[in-house]
Amino acid sequence: MRPPRSAVTLIASHEDQVLEVPDGAELLARTDGCPIAGLTVGDRAWTIQPHPEFVPALADDLLGRRVELIGASEVAAARTTLDRPLDRTVIADWIRAFFADAEGTG
Repeated sequence: MRPPRSAVTLIASHEDQVLEVPDGAELLARTDGCPIAGLTVGDRAWTIQPHPEFVPALADDLLGRRVELIGASEVAAARTTLDRPLDRTVIADWIRAFFADAEGTG
């Protein structure tokens, strides 16, 4: 991950999540709510559970549509986090670097 970071902030919204690190994979990222938030499998696969493509307006709209599913207090709590600065461009750079390295152009 270039540039290296000890933490990143992204929007997470998921109903399903990985529960075990598969054989041959290495834990890349975790959160309190998602203990397996990102994995690598050598230099051939890189995953991340949060959504670097999400912007706050999209997340807010999705939360509004899921009040009955998630619960009003959980939606309200999630909405309080949407004003945090996001590291979307950092993650985009990591993704670009991963593919450039895989192609031998990085």
